[in-house]
Amino acid sequence: MIILVGKTCSGKSTVANILHEKYGYSRIITYTTRPPRDGEQDGVEYHFISLEEFERLKSEEFFFETTSYSVATGETWYYGTSKESLHDNAVIVMNPDGLKKAKNLLDPDKYHLKIFYLNIREGYQYNRLRQRGDNSDETSRRVEADKKDFADIENYYDYAISTDLMTPDDVAELIDKMMRFEEKEEEEENEEPELYYGVSCWCLC
Repeated sequence: MIILVGKTCSGKSTVANILHEKYGYSRIITYTTRPPRDGEQDGVEYHFISLEEFERLKSEEFFFETTSYSVATGETWYYGTSKESLHDNAVIVMNPDGLKKAKNLLDPDKYHLKIFYLNIREGYQYNRLRQRGDNSDETSRRVEADKKDFADIENYYDYAISTDLMTPDDVAELIDKMMRFEEKEEEEENEEPELYYGVSCWCLC
């Protein structure tokens, strides 16, 4: 399982979609109470649900983990990952809070868990937020919130990739190559050693 974590506008959701569409990883789609942005579709970027529906699912222990964001308008948006969606060969986008919960609860061997931090420098982040159409108050709030949320992120990821000057396609290709390398390494480690027997001795090679 690939967990992607990154600051706002680091490209994590786009990279997750490319890993799904181009490289065959299953896309774990989380649930949210926030309204969809222009161009977003229900069941593609997120499962968009009402706060009442979210609270009902949470009370039924439907979610593996949940988190929330407060936005400049004063609203709070909730996010959750369903338990049934978790499996190997999948990719999911999480925030630092969800990542910390996942590391404590998921068996890394069962899910072949690898965590990629998609880093973006502040100047590039501001530019992408403006290009996306976020207002100045929300832009400043998100950048400042990221500074706090990602303060200790280096303690939780396996690999960090700078997305400042890389396209989402390049990032997805790099992640896929790294995952394939990891799989090959694990296969070689798990291979049974061959025994060679001689007349009076044997060796383990």
